[in-house]
Amino acid sequence: MKLPPIQAATRMGAGGQQLYLQVSINGNRVASLMPFEQRGNALWANPDVLHRLGFRQVEQGSTSLNLATMPGVTFTYDPANQTVAIVAPLEALDLDMTKIQGSQIETIQATPGTGALLNYDLYAVHDTSSGSTLSASSEIRVFSPLGVLNNTMLTTLQTKSKDAASSNQSYYDYSRRTRNVRLDTAWRSYWPESELSLSIGDTITSYLPWTRSIRIGGIRFGRDFSLTPYRITSPLPAFMGTAVLPSAVDLYIDGIKRYNGQLPAGPFQLDNMPVVNGLGNAQVALTDALGRRTLVDIPFYVSTSLLSQGLTDWALEAGYVRKNYGYASFSYEKDPIYSGTMRYGISNHLTLEGHGEYSNRASTLGAGAVATLGVLGQVSASYSASRSDGLQGSQYSLGYQWQSRRFNIGMNTVRSNEHYRDIAAVYSNSSTPRVSESAVAGVNLDKLGSFNVSYVHTRYGKAMVSPYSYGSGVYNNYTYYGDGGGASSNRYLGLYWSKSFGSRATVSVSYNRSLNAPHDNTVFVGLSMYLDDNVTVGGSVQRRNGENTYGVNASQWTQGDTGWSWTVQGQQGQNSKYGNAEASYRSLKGDYRAGVNVYNDSNSAYVGASGSVVAMDGDVFAGRKIYDGFAVVSTSGVPNVPVMLENREIGLTDTRGRLLISPLGAYQKNQISIDPLNLPTDMKIERVNANVAPQKGSGAIVKFDLKPVRAATITVHDRHGQPIAVGAPLSLNGIPTGAVMGYDGLAYVEDLEQNNTLLVATPGGDCTVHFPYPQLAAPLPSIGPLTCE
Repeated sequence: MKLPPIQAATRMGAGGQQLYLQVSINGNRVASLMPFEQRGNALWANPDVLHRLGFRQVEQGSTSLNLATMPGVTFTYDPANQTVAIVAPLEALDLDMTKIQGSQIETIQATPGTGALLNYDLYAVHDTSSGSTLSASSEIRVFSPLGVLNNTMLTTLQTKSKDAASSNQSYYDYSRRTRNVRLDTAWRSYWPESELSLSIGDTITSYLPWTRSIRIGGIRFGRDFSLTPYRITSPLPAFMGTAVLPSAVDLYIDGIKRYNGQLPAGPFQLDNMPVVNGLGNAQVALTDALGRRTLVDIPFYVSTSLLSQGLTDWALEAGYVRKNYGYASFSYEKDPIYSGTMRYGISNHLTLEGHGEYSNRASTLGAGAVATLGVLGQVSASYSASRSDGLQGSQYSLGYQWQSRRFNIGMNTVRSNEHYRDIAAVYSNSSTPRVSESAVAGVNLDKLGSFNVSYVHTRYGKAMVSPYSYGSGVYNNYTYYGDGGGASSNRYLGLYWSKSFGSRATVSVSYNRSLNAPHDNTVFVGLSMYLDDNVTVGGSVQRRNGENTYGVNASQWTQGDTGWSWTVQGQQGQNSKYGNAEASYRSLKGDYRAGVNVYNDSNSAYVGASGSVVAMDGDVFAGRKIYDGFAVVSTSGVPNVPVMLENREIGLTDTRGRLLISPLGAYQKNQISIDPLNLPTDMKIERVNANVAPQKGSGAIVKFDLKPVRAATITVHDRHGQPIAVGAPLSLNGIPTGAVMGYDGLAYVEDLEQNNTLLVATPGGDCTVHFPYPQLAAPLPSIGPLTCE
């Protein structure tokens, strides 16, 4: 509604009494006093004052205006308190927008640390058919505030059994085989303030949904949003409205309250509120100062594939393609390759993508986009071109996704012609499919369970051998798929249903069928039941290509950070049988497991252990395997101190007053605390809580200063045998303690010496007490009563 401007007929001439009043506009208090004129029962204000109060439809002029004749305006004048409360239509006011931020971008200052660690994973197995194998995967990591250097290795010792060796002499010419392979070596530096990271050494190139990554030895530099884990990179909806009066606002997302607060009168906007992925419904409830409640429904759609407007994600790589990964330690291509990827949020509904690769033998360049169609879902498209061996190829992709709390649907296709070859196809023996497409749809019917149907189609061209030869063994030649007959195609249809019966049981049924081979189909029926003490039991029946397989399983997993777990399972088919039993123990020092397997006529037994050894702060610690951040807690040498992580007890400090805690989230607030109730009473504690944020892949030292103090409770009486009055200040050995006398003449005093003088400032004058500290004192001895003279 558009209000007419205030006309000159409402103006008055000179005269009247001038007032300076405290003003509120629609409940919003104005900071300064405003001048008005009073004539009779009417209040008048000049146009300049009305503009300062937020009125925008005021005809300019020097003559004052009558508030009572302004369209839609009411006011209440309180002469006793010299205030005026004005209420006007929002259309007549130009009030400031109130913006409320939900999720804030927060960069956590990391706690630097220097040290080294060894992650290990040991596994030994003896098989009656094939022999024995001992394997060890390890990671050596050195970290400092400048970055992290890590190296991973895989070592295998295999001994072939006599029966297996005699039956397969063409494969093994000896009964023992040892292999030690370097996997990755890299130096990484991180700048969380700029969200940038640098990797020098073995790394993986960046990729998009329609491109592929490849292992290289070289350099990678780019954006790293994992350094700011509290940041939400995808756009979140903004919920806007207006409040006529100061109001309480409640935001509900799919019926769950996500925010509540207070708003002044005027327009408002709720930004970065926690929402669901996909289609959702927001309800904004306003309750004004008069108790009136309004409710507005706002549908929205959120996609995590988009970047917020103005946000950029990018990465650049250069190096040499890694060959024979996992088989050779230092095998790289001779030709350098260059790669780059970029994503940019044009708006909160459109993100552009780009990717390029270049080498002497192949190059690709492509662009794509991801967009949301309001509440109708998300679409994506891309096109890329390649050039290799003088041939030009192309690839395109199309996709659509839509999901809500009850339904979901998704379709995606990637198609390329016979000449399309990216860097991965040229160098790493990884062919590009001519067709790769999928479709999925699902519905959650609550009491009837969840249904899903899926379709997958892949097709490759005819296998051909590249004229380039490199490497050794099976890697001599590269097999790629070009045009021509003999193309392989695979199409699969899948149906799935599951239903939970309370919190105790779940039933699932699936059907998978190859559309290329009608007799290739599988039906599976499974039942899982959850019992007390964290025990799960289950059974299954599977029929594949006319053969039935029956399975049973049971397991129990530890509920805490330490404890025992076990699992047993067995399967019986028409021509095969399989059984497994395993027990594992999880401790603060590592994870350990042992088990046996039975497969047809072959039996095997295995043991395994994983964990870490950390050298930091002049000490060595054993712990569980460390994937990211960790902390070493120090309690100043005090042993058996309970340490908690996020208010959950993790363990006790050792005899040196140390405890290794992992895992911790890098660049996140991890609250570590100690329990003071279990400490000796003569301990002085500077703090009991600490927030630590380790750097990525690094550790931090968390120190809790615990100091034993000579303290005692002292009972002091005056010369008449009466307790000293409450509140009398105390000085110990000539130094004011800051403490005062308590009830019944009782005082708590710290920092006692072998011989002490306590000065008590009573209302009747100062008096002193002399006393020694007991030789065989309890943690908190009681001394007295003593006479103060």
